[in-house]
Amino acid sequence: MTSDITHARRNNLYAAINSPSGTFVQLFTDGGCGNGVTNLTGTWDSQSATAATCGASGNFGTMRPTGDLNVLNGENALGNWFFRVADIVASRDGTLNSFTFRICYNQITETPNACGVITTTWNGTTWSNSAPLKNVVAIFNGNYISTGDIEACSVIVNTGANVTIASGHTLIVGNEVTVNGTGSLTINNNAALRQITASAVNTGNIIVKKNSTPMIRQDYTAWASPVTGQQLQSFSPNTLPGRFYQYLYTGTTTPTAYQSVTATTNFLSGKGYMIRSADNSSASVPTAHNGQYTGIPFNGNLSANLGKGFNLLGNPYASPMDADRFLADNSTTVGALYFWTHTAPASGGVYPINNFASYTTMGGTASAAGGSVPNGKIQTGQGFYVKAYDFGTANFSNFQRVNASTSTQFYRNTENSEVLTEKHRIWLNLNDANNSYNQILFGYMDGATNGADNLIDGKVLDDSKSTLFNIINDDKYVIQGRAMPFTDEDIVPLGL
Repeated sequence: MTSDITHARRNNLYAAINSPSGTFVQLFTDGGCGNGVTNLTGTWDSQSATAATCGASGNFGTMRPTGDLNVLNGENALGNWFFRVADIVASRDGTLNSFTFRICYNQITETPNACGVITTTWNGTTWSNSAPLKNVVAIFNGNYISTGDIEACSVIVNTGANVTIASGHTLIVGNEVTVNGTGSLTINNNAALRQITASAVNTGNIIVKKNSTPMIRQDYTAWASPVTGQQLQSFSPNTLPGRFYQYLYTGTTTPTAYQSVTATTNFLSGKGYMIRSADNSSASVPTAHNGQYTGIPFNGNLSANLGKGFNLLGNPYASPMDADRFLADNSTTVGALYFWTHTAPASGGVYPINNFASYTTMGGTASAAGGSVPNGKIQTGQGFYVKAYDFGTANFSNFQRVNASTSTQFYRNTENSEVLTEKHRIWLNLNDANNSYNQILFGYMDGATNGADNLIDGKVLDDSKSTLFNIINDDKYVIQGRAMPFTDEDIVPLGL
């Protein structure tokens, strides 16, 4: 630091500083100066070659302070700094012309090691080089069951090692996953494998487990595969071969929209399939299908073709997806997501109420009162419908993937998404004495208008049953966002 003080006798002066943290450093205490030495002007530097003495008269140049400025190293520089100077003789006056503080810092730029430079190996009991980090290769030579999230730049599972990622935990991998020989990597129900680099190429099969919502005989679930090479029939071996369906956007009725696919073909990544429950399941007691996928985990970017109208897609990853991010990345082609829930079973081959839950950035609606409201996440193995405005593609990317801890909903439990935009929402249910038919949502949020808004408003998917709906430009909407701010005079048109 520097000081510029005019004074007839330097040996009458004391000077010091205080940091914002309160650290006191003495700069000068008379210095053994004679009466002829004037002023206290110069630079205080603990690295100076000149010791803390009197110094030359007038401007002493640069010298070390009485105390040590190095004691300030590492302190937070933000706040009030104080320069303190005193004259020990009351009859003499001086002038503090100026003082300055120079705060220096070193900017440290981390250059992480390339993936593969550092490794750590699990032998079945301990890690050879501590638990892996995001720039460390994790090698498994022994059995392993996760106790929390685990992160590595790449993962190698060697012959004989059985690695299990437990429910609620996520294996986060910067690059590729390799499973060698008889080694196995199992992602349990509601666990996740989330990869970062889109270009990473995986090698070897993994197992991904996913349980459905409980079903009775002849119920359907919309499934998708998080791996490549998984056969439809092997995934649900007790489903009748003719009860695996794809959805055709050209269809105008149930028979023309749902087309049977050959059961011995494999799932296509990003495509959803309607699969009936096991033919030997109970007609009255719901049970979950404990699905198990085996194949190479899909990773990276994917474009799925869309026809104009409704399309059945599916999460292609071994991790949940963020629905809002998916909608934002496909804002010019789709505007709402629809999830088949089979809340109410069919009677005589006909579903008596709406069975589609809906989701936009405004929020979600249950298929019917009492059902689960979509929570903003698309679960592993989940098939879902979108309505495309025109022919095009739906784009999937690793940026849409999230950890397992963000969602366990495969139409089981209701959870709330994090609300990043101000929203005020009202849900309405249509019921009678025997049935809960459907639920709608309208609300107020930033970015919404009272007209039709892409990503915010969602049209009714199925109006073949008794349905309550919002009306926008004479069209039926299950979700409607309206302009902020809310007023108690706003009129929201509804239809039935």
